[in-house]
Amino acid sequence: MTSHFEIPERPVVDSTGSTSIHVAAPGPRQQEVDNGHYLQHEYVFGATAAAALYRRAMIEEISIDGEFFDSDFFVYREDADVAWRAQLMGWKCLYAPHARGYHVRKVLPGNRRALPPEINMHS
Repeated sequence: MTSHFEIPERPVVDSTGSTSIHVAAPGPRQQEVDNGHYLQHEYVFGATAAAALYRRAMIEEISIDGEFFDSDFFVYREDADVAWRAQLMGWKCLYAPHARGYHVRKVLPGNRRALPPEINMHS
């Protein structure tokens, strides 16, 4: 969805979940033209927090000192941290291809350098 809340002619998949277990960034499958190639239910490493649904039991089990999102991740990657903690506690994340949500993403790889250095450092 655009910043003017319009759906483009060629919709772009914002994210279909993270698939990698790389420590620095769990590799979201994102920002691709939606050509129907993600139509299978599948387990992924974690969900993008922009449109994730979590079981209350998982939230309670992985929270630390009553906090679900770690305040150290105050800009980005809070969802990667949640995915790691959930995986370590035995929880799985299922990608549901027919679920739809719309996200106005303002920070993209092409404009990341325009952000303040402090923000990029935490990303």
